[in-house]
Amino acid sequence: MKFNAAIFDMDGLMFDTEELFLRAFEGDIGKAVGYRFTREGMKQLIGLNRPAAIEKFPQLFPGCPESGEACLQRYRAWMDDYIRENGVPVKPGLRELLAWLKQAHILCAVATSTFTNVAIGYLKNAGVLNCFAAIVGGDQVSRSKPDPEIFQLAMRALGKQTPETCLVFEDSRNGLLAGANGGFPVIVVPDLFDPTLELPGLCYAKCARLDEAIDVIQNS
Repeated sequence: MKFNAAIFDMDGLMFDTEELFLRAFEGDIGKAVGYRFTREGMKQLIGLNRPAAIEKFPQLFPGCPESGEACLQRYRAWMDDYIRENGVPVKPGLRELLAWLKQAHILCAVATSTFTNVAIGYLKNAGVLNCFAAIVGGDQVSRSKPDPEIFQLAMRALGKQTPETCLVFEDSRNGLLAGANGGFPVIVVPDLFDPTLELPGLCYAKCARLDEAIDVIQNS
């Protein structure tokens, strides 16, 4: 088998949280702030770490009465309430893929733009934290996706040195670019939109759900 490690994005890939992100801003947060957040604008924040999202926020939402930092704090409180009531929404095929990777002795890491402590909370809630040997959050890097820094850090945390043998799992445009920029083979599992339509040829494979990647890896 040509791969000895797997690095997972989190939001929109493992957990159906990106749709919740859009729903929160279109609904409760928009009403509380008194501003109409567009879905297209919010999609441009997907895959960015918090500092990068805060920096881009005024360009996307001119005239918003609250800062990007304040709005993202509202979102964090909204998500905490949602998860407390409903749990983390797990994407189809995640548990099956993680179980197979463990059987195949392929080490796994998380590389997410979400802050590390929040990511650990989500993974614990979903019962999959022990599937990952390393967790790298957006607060651990200085450069946001599409820079490959977060994947490089996750690879080194797994004790690996060659990106060609480390699979990256992503759903977003910024994530696909980050993996490709770092020389990682990227399996894309589209969520809100399909980045391979805009960036054909950058991904190693595309799957409709996570457990479809098992056949891809076995046949590599």
